[in-house]
Amino acid sequence: MYSHRHRVQYYETDEMGIVHHSNYLRFCEEARVSWAHSQGLLDYQKKGSAALFAVYETQVRHLRPAFFGDEIEVCLQARLQGVRGVHAIQTLSSR
Repeated sequence: MYSHRHRVQYYETDEMGIVHHSNYLRFCEEARVSWAHSQGLLDYQKKGSAALFAVYETQVRHLRPAFFGDEIEVCLQARLQGVRGVHAIQTLSSR
């Protein structure tokens, strides 16, 4: 299991300091790209190296919000399913 940490920034929240729902997919994408880079599957210097990692489908279930200043841990588990890579991702807030 791969773990990626993200500190919630002010611009990612609404006026009540709660993370906007659209940002959770961004956090997951940060973790997915970080994982691919750590595995040598993605090279930031090679244009087009991310083309193999197109996202086909996402499903999100929001259980509780994260807030400004929280440290979120994004846990990613990858496996192959035929020719596809399947990623199971879970975010955990420090609260």
